[in-house]
Amino acid sequence: MTAAIIIARGGSKRLPRKNVRDFCGLPLVAWSILQAKYSYFVDWVFLSTDDDEIEAIGQQYGAEVIRRPNWPDANQVSAIRVFIHAIDTIAERGYEIDTMVGMLPTSPLRKPDDIDRGIVHHEQCGWHVIPMARNRETVLFKDHGGLIAKGELLDNNHSYLTEQAGMFHICEPSWLKWYFGGMAQLLGDHDRVLNGNGADVGDLTGQTYYIECEPWQCTEVDTLQEFELAEVLMEHYIIRGRGDAVYRDYERGENDE
Repeated sequence: MTAAIIIARGGSKRLPRKNVRDFCGLPLVAWSILQAKYSYFVDWVFLSTDDDEIEAIGQQYGAEVIRRPNWPDANQVSAIRVFIHAIDTIAERGYEIDTMVGMLPTSPLRKPDDIDRGIVHHEQCGWHVIPMARNRETVLFKDHGGLIAKGELLDNNHSYLTEQAGMFHICEPSWLKWYFGGMAQLLGDHDRVLNGNGADVGDLTGQTYYIECEPWQCTEVDTLQEFELAEVLMEHYIIRGRGDAVYRDYERGENDE
């Protein structure tokens, strides 16, 4: 069985209550549930949350809810602990999962066939798969403080990719636990390293398989400005006045594209 795991907390700081805010006519978290639900290959959709309103939305749109503990350090905890808790809970409930699709509601710009393309690629490669956007021209500068930046990289060969793991992360449950377990050892169970100077995770991630997505799909909704921009992109490129019907029609094989 293939299961999607969506994690959504109620206590977001930069954009309060963003997971329940109206996004193109539905609560933001509902889009991830429906995108997974109307995939050809996702058999079950789980929603991990610590919030009553998000739980109610999950039940309304057809997800099986996992209530995570009210961790006292919830504002600092990374996604690592949340996903591992969800995987263990699913196993305790007796589900036998072959493939898992990890999703964040804050990356809603998924085309109807994105998840299925990722699952098919996972079946072919047998490893983890994430979406990536190709950079036409890559110019990186490093901030050295005092409004001083120094050039680090210049490349115009389309050879660099931007990871968009929030859209989804597809792998076997055992690999996900191994990966997140390694990340927990490297980064800790909080986002201190992620929000600091970063860490070299090359040895941990190794070779990565990907499906290619559009650069605009990398837009996340952590601030009000990003939220509003993502609504414009969602409407213009994906739903085009059809709302969530674009995903239902995809499942029925009725999309024009």
